Order: sequence, then structure tokens, then C-alpha cells
Amino acid sequence: MRVSTSTALVGFGLAVVVGILLALAMSTSTLVESAVWPWLIAVQVTPVIVLTPIIVRVVGPSFPARVVITVLIAFFPITSNTLFGLKSVPQALHDLFTLSESGKVRRLVQLQLPHASPSVFAGLRTAAGLAVIGSIVGDFFFTRGTPGLGRLITFFFQETKAGPMFV
Repeated sequence: MRVSTSTALVGFGLAVVVGILLALAMSTSTLVESAVWPWLIAVQVTPVIVLTPIIVRVVGPSFPARVVITVLIAFFPITSNTLFGLKSVPQALHDLFTLSESGKVRRLVQLQLPHASPSVFAGLRTAAGLAVIGSIVGDFFFTRGTPGLGRLITFFFQETKAGPMFV
């Protein structure tokens, strides 16, 4: 249980950092957005079971591999919602900041981030649930180390002991 909880928390934290930084980079440069967005979609629609052998080869079947699975499952809603929020600032507000001769950093901090905060929090809410799912899914695939919730569910299912699964 602790392994699943720590995997979900670490994976969610990394997904937040990666997702928000990626959305910031994509919102400031259309070149970055057009280069990265197709890859984000490809990772999102690819089943995790297809990526598992690659992750095992690169990271190894350990706790970091579980975290990588969690991040892969959880970061997309954060990135897409944050990018949507950053790009949805009305043009009139951008013009106002242009008239006051504001720089890019001031525009980002005082205009775009506050305007995007509802979208960011919507992405965080979705990603929090996906991080828990990701930690359990990662536990199904990586069976070394301390068993987490995914391995316990598998064990109880195979032993036809439904009672302990609900405790």
C-alpha cells in the first residue's frame, strides 16, 4: 500500500512539473508547440503495455519504472489544460499589456498564469486520479520489490479471495 501511495505522489509531482513546464514552453513558441504536440498525442494514445518493454529496458523493473508509468499516464491532462488556459487569454488583455510596454515575463506572471489557473487546476484534478491509476497499473507490470496495490489485487484475484480486496 505504501509503495502505491509513494509511487502516486512522486509520479503526480513529476507530472505537475513536467506538464506545466512543457505547457509554458509550448505557449511561448509555436515552433515548440508544433514540434511537441504530435508526440504528446502519440504518447497519450499508445497503450501503456506497449511502452512497458521500452521502460524496462531503459529504467529497469524497479520503483523508478513505476513512477515513469505514472508520469506517462498523468501528465497529459496537466499539459493540455495548462496550454489551453495560457492560450485562452483575450486579445484585448494582451493589447493592454503591450500598451503598458510589459515584457514577456511580466505578461506571463501577471496575465497568463492567473487567467489559466482554473484550467490548470482542472488538469491537476484529473491528473491526481490518473496518478493513482498509474501507480496501480505500474504495479501490475513491474513485479520486483515490495508489492503494491496492483500486485495485491492480482494475488487476491488469482486466489479467489475477494474479501481482502475490499478491506
